[in-house]
Amino acid sequence: MENSKKILVGNILVFLVLTGSFLYPGIDFFRGLNSILPFLLFFGITAYLAYFSMELLKIQKISEKKQKEIPETEEEKRITDFYSNISDPNEKYHQLTKKLIKTIKHSLLADSSFFYLYNPVEHYFRLQHYITDLNMELNELIQENDFYNEFRDAVRPRIYSEQELKYFTESHYPFQHSMKSMMLSPVIFGGFIGFVGVDSSKEDSWFEHDLELLTEYTNIISQFISQLENMEKLNRKIDFMQELEDLNLSIKNEHDSNLVYREYVNLVEKYLTYDKLSILTLRSGETKVTVDFIDGVETDFTVGDLLDVKNTIFERIVKSEKFLITDYNNSDIPFRFKPNDMSNLPFKSAVGIVMNITQELQSCMILESFVAGNYSESDFRLLRNISTNMENNTRKSVEYKVVKDLSMIDGLTNLFNHKALKDQLKYEIERSKRYQTNLTYLMIDIDKFKGVNDAHGHLFGDYVLKKIAQIIKASVRKIDIVGRYGGEEFGVILINSEKEKSFLTAERIRSNVENFAFEFDGKKERITISIGLSQFPEHGEDTHNIIANADQAMYRVKDMQGNQVKMYKE
Repeated sequence: MENSKKILVGNILVFLVLTGSFLYPGIDFFRGLNSILPFLLFFGITAYLAYFSMELLKIQKISEKKQKEIPETEEEKRITDFYSNISDPNEKYHQLTKKLIKTIKHSLLADSSFFYLYNPVEHYFRLQHYITDLNMELNELIQENDFYNEFRDAVRPRIYSEQELKYFTESHYPFQHSMKSMMLSPVIFGGFIGFVGVDSSKEDSWFEHDLELLTEYTNIISQFISQLENMEKLNRKIDFMQELEDLNLSIKNEHDSNLVYREYVNLVEKYLTYDKLSILTLRSGETKVTVDFIDGVETDFTVGDLLDVKNTIFERIVKSEKFLITDYNNSDIPFRFKPNDMSNLPFKSAVGIVMNITQELQSCMILESFVAGNYSESDFRLLRNISTNMENNTRKSVEYKVVKDLSMIDGLTNLFNHKALKDQLKYEIERSKRYQTNLTYLMIDIDKFKGVNDAHGHLFGDYVLKKIAQIIKASVRKIDIVGRYGGEEFGVILINSEKEKSFLTAERIRSNVENFAFEFDGKKERITISIGLSQFPEHGEDTHNIIANADQAMYRVKDMQGNQVKMYKE
């Protein structure tokens, strides 16, 4: 490096001496140098060439060194440039079309060049880009008219003369001007989607070879739009996979299967359309599926309902590798879940996937639409991606629940114990707040239970407690929560239940207990219960108030000799 600098400095000095000798040959100093001027000239040229060669050699060595250190730099740069180019395809679309419209104007010597896209729904053409020498702007929108309809239907490029353009400029420009020639070329992408054009104030401005050139430019726009659609699909797929990964990370420690369902359904809703999304679960050995989750129409069935498996689309999904129905009416499916249910609601198409949660538990996620042909192969693949991840996280929540339940179960009745029941109520209240739904809490007490124990002994009393626990469980939905509050008291949490339905459920429990014949070890007894109800959020917004108010309603029943159901009243 130092040597090259010295050569450069010497070269500059020689150059200055030579320049001075030519400019001021009469100076004694330079007159004395005449004999050595050829040598100086030779030295200067040689020094310059040496310096230049050394610099080239130095650049080459640096380049080789960098290539050895990071041999993938160019490849990485190419990939980076590629992704930066597709990161905003709409921006690239505007950049290219704007550049092309400018090029078209100059290459065809036009007064104006322009690009319009057609909106077949609103029946107008919208301006995308233009460039003009005229002191006016082109109209942003052009409504359909005979001139453009004829061009659109012909779908071929054309040159228009002044006579043909007599009424044209009224729709193209805000003011009349002397347009005497125009060329239009259709933009084709699966059909007519717009046009590119040029105009001129001169007659016979263009000929057939100009029309061919304009067509070539238009084909570039069509090809780019095709590539743009592919880039948007790629971006959409990348976004989906990233969101799916983020979702998996965010809920990997979530133990509530309903919350797992909701988070994945939010993702499904973003990328697929449906009028009803159902998640149904079947336990091994059972003949009915439980409706665990619904989003959309609930007219035919809702959360907590039990549906037969045989001959339903649930059975079809479990048995088939792919469930994709484009039109129920043209399929061999007699009904969805119940006879004649396709006539009750106009579902047309469906896509479904099976999820094997455990060896004992199978779930299906089913999307249904009122639109025929709403789902495709790509929709099935997308749903399968989501369901695979959903299956894994649901399995974790189910396994966790099994382990957790072992420490939360009352040994006698096999229901939630006191602490677990209160924890469940607290959790469900928070969930109801989040999703703005209702829940109802039932406080149940066995009437005159001390007298039963005194008359028949504690073994009979234990039998009564276990049997009533079974009756309560059988009288509510699978999603509802039943626990032993303590002694002869039970608590029931009715999930997402309105006041009227909750009251009917409580009455069903009371009636089932009253009508059951309790018999154990030769001893018989008729048992009744008292039930008090309170509802969130109407009767309280925390665990303490909800339980206290249901308890108060239950004691009102006790004061009335029991065997009744009462809703809390302030």
